[in-house]
Amino acid sequence: MSKEKKNKEMLKLWEFIHRAEFESQMNSILRDVSKLQELDVKELDLLDKTKQVEGNFLKAHQLITKGGPSIRKKE
Repeated sequence: MSKEKKNKEMLKLWEFIHRAEFESQMNSILRDVSKLQELDVKELDLLDKTKQVEGNFLKAHQLITKGGPSIRKKE
């Protein structure tokens, strides 16, 4: 490709990326990426909470099956 042809192509690219339509599309993509990041953080938090609840259930099950401390009230 000649230098003149390269310069013309670069100019076309430059004009394309500076159009309002391109900027709008890029902003839309960035918003979607931000939303996905937020959802990812929320999902990780929910997974941590789920693991905590499962751990508590497992501990309770172990106490019950191993005859852990009695929970009856003294009369």
